[in-house]
Amino acid sequence: MMTYAWALVAVLAVIAVVFYVGVLKATVVSTPSCDLAKGMACVDFKLNRDTAYLNFKLGNDLARRINVTSLKCTQETYNPSSNWRAVGITIAPGEEKWIAHIDGLDGSPASACCYKNDGLSCYPNSASGQPYSGKVWINYTELDTRVNRTIQGTVNGQFE
Repeated sequence: MMTYAWALVAVLAVIAVVFYVGVLKATVVSTPSCDLAKGMACVDFKLNRDTAYLNFKLGNDLARRINVTSLKCTQETYNPSSNWRAVGITIAPGEEKWIAHIDGLDGSPASACCYKNDGLSCYPNSASGQPYSGKVWINYTELDTRVNRTIQGTVNGQFE
């Protein structure tokens, strides 16, 4: 019985070494996800490799028209104070529009970078398949009341 126990310990040690060296690399497969505050919908998003730019389609589920003034994709956990990307897109209730897209769809800015947790550095040379988990901060104005609001959501995915 003791021989079997030592054999089991030896096998487990070999498996641990193989994973540690990276021969059998454990990968985390995560489903891309995007969540926003109630009243807004993350309709579609993509993280672009090499540039680290974000494509982001926003749906307005509020009962009023809004003007999205700026956004920031970042790993910062608090409301960012700098490097916001100006947008300037009006979205009617029930409407969906790109507020950031590398091809400038719906008049959106083409360069909305996803920042590291320092809020200053864009992910340089982001490779295809590289994971990213961060927040999307969106500033908008309710056009009928002129109230300015900031919402946040989460973005989890891989650069494509």
